[in-house]
Amino acid sequence: MLKDFSEKLSYREAMERVEKIINSIEQEKTDVDELSDMVREASSLIAMCQEKLRKTEMEVKTVLKTSEEGDGMVVGQDEKEDISSRNGQDEFIFDDEDTEIPF
Repeated sequence: MLKDFSEKLSYREAMERVEKIINSIEQEKTDVDELSDMVREASSLIAMCQEKLRKTEMEVKTVLKTSEEGDGMVVGQDEKEDISSRNGQDEFIFDDEDTEIPF
């Protein structure tokens, strides 16, 4: 049941829930009987967030690679011509190996 619920949460909602769980544990507001369940919930939420980050990073890399290849998937032909006429202005460089997405 927890897994079904956590999959419907947004990344932000999941992280907020994890923070609440951590704060509750740190402030010793958690009953010993609930501690195990809360740790399991936090672990599940963290795993879900890591998976969302991994998927998002792969999607962004795919979009950037597609854009670099210039196959028109990201921008239309008019936008491509406009971009190519800038002579390198507003150009962004991404190093796939070291770039982390700050989500």
